[in-house]
Amino acid sequence: MLLGARNQLLSIADQPDLTRRERRKLEVQARIAGAAMSLMEEKGCEQATVEDICEQADIARKTFYNHYSGKQELIYQLCDKLLYSPNEALLKLLYEKEQSLRETIKSYMGNIETGLGTYAAIERLLIREAMMGANTDSRADEHLKKSCAAFKRLVERAQQRGEVSEKLSADFYAEIIVSAINGIMIHWTSFPDYPLRQRVDELTRYLLFSVCEYQEAD
Repeated sequence: MLLGARNQLLSIADQPDLTRRERRKLEVQARIAGAAMSLMEEKGCEQATVEDICEQADIARKTFYNHYSGKQELIYQLCDKLLYSPNEALLKLLYEKEQSLRETIKSYMGNIETGLGTYAAIERLLIREAMMGANTDSRADEHLKKSCAAFKRLVERAQQRGEVSEKLSADFYAEIIVSAINGIMIHWTSFPDYPLRQRVDELTRYLLFSVCEYQEAD
């Protein structure tokens, strides 16, 4: 649920109501994405050039630039489909379920473990490139703000229910939660042997204790 699988990223079969022009546009984008991912997997993000991508996708450079301003925008859009948009949809769904914050955190972290565990090296590479190359007006920055806002809303509701202490602000809790999750993400993208399952389990237990069971010492 959290992440978009690679075959879904390259498929338009689940969009039957498209016009012919829209379908053609998505078909070209899928070819570009497939070529880019194959080349970046083989050469790395920096070494795979727009010219290489166009040649492998069998399109003209003009066609590429009709869809993307450059390689970095392509990477950001791929990461958006792999991670950002599915993650934002998941947070919205979890809020609508109206579970306790404890259950919400457990469900969310379980989705992280399951989703990231299915990704190959190229997906890791793309996500790392997007996260590390982000600037203040990038999709990554927008996603950070949306994630913090979503967790703030979850914490505020939990505080109203008496599930979470009000001695610390919902903004602070949200920033801590998102920062910790991003820390795991960055390490996971950087180290092939990163113990993802262990760290997700440890972070889940830490968040349940520090957020849901926090009591300020006298």
